[in-house]
Amino acid sequence: IEELSLANCSNLVDSSVQILFQNCKNLQSLDLSNCHLITGRCFNKSYLVNLKKLFIDYCDNLVDETYFYLK
Repeated sequence: IEELSLANCSNLVDSSVQILFQNCKNLQSLDLSNCHLITGRCFNKSYLVNLKKLFIDYCDNLVDETYFYLK
């Protein structure tokens, strides 16, 4: 899988996204827009090697550390 949209998945949590990253190493584009339960603690640079596009619009529970993980 290189592109995936999980936008508007209201029950999606960080642990599920982390499992996705661990198992989809070729993921280049991921849309998590409107996934309100995501805090961003699932973002780990070692899993995001190939990720070029990440959409996190309206993810209201992102913690400040999220932006550090994404740098």
